[in-house]
Amino acid sequence: MLKMIQDVLDAEANAIRNIPSTNPFVECVELFLEAKRNGGKLVISGVGKAGEVGRKLLSHFAQLDFQA
Repeated sequence: MLKMIQDVLDAEANAIRNIPSTNPFVECVELFLEAKRNGGKLVISGVGKAGEVGRKLLSHFAQLDFQA
């Protein structure tokens, strides 16, 4: 059991180490804003935890004033 726990923690640590140092977050938000200003729609999908996160994101985006 301890070996399995260590393997999971090692895999998670490795995933964190491999996160790119360049983060496209700002560029993604700018694309969302531009698409909305041009009459586009944002579709987010997911199942389980990803679905919960998607619903929260959509809720936040729905409250933003995209005309600014």
